[in-house]
Amino acid sequence: MAQTPVDAEGRAVAGPHGAALYVLARQAGGRRIVAGQNNAVTAPGPAGSA
Repeated sequence: MAQTPVDAEGRAVAGPHGAALYVLARQAGGRRIVAGQNNAVTAPGPAGSA
């Protein structure tokens, strides 16, 4: 799941972006989040700069 920082009005603002990962388990009555991780994502540099 990609995350973009927004202001109170919902407009995108400058700031760190993120990527969330959730692990779901099927259980009686539906699914449940059993693990999660949130990672900061930085913008890639120009092509060939690695």
